[in-house]
Amino acid sequence: MNSNKCYKAHTPGGTHNRNADLVVYVTMTNEPNEGFLAWATSCNKDAGSLRPNVGMINFNYHHLKTSAAHVKGEWKTALENQISTVMHELTHVLAFSS
Repeated sequence: MNSNKCYKAHTPGGTHNRNADLVVYVTMTNEPNEGFLAWATSCNKDAGSLRPNVGMINFNYHHLKTSAAHVKGEWKTALENQISTVMHELTHVLAFSS
């Protein structure tokens, strides 16, 4: 793929020939009528190994919980959930994209 977009992310210089093992673009949308917290996919794969080398993660801002929105003590749970979501979405970039 030689494009200047990776789904919703603009990719200056295209999605190929990067001097990195993996480039992940992160975007955020505010979609209160959608039920997803985040989604992710790969956008480009190495021609030889077919290993993803460019991907994207999109977060739905409407469903993100922040420490400022919770009473004392619950922020850690919200942070742990966000970290878990990031790890889950990175797995989609690396291995489970269509």
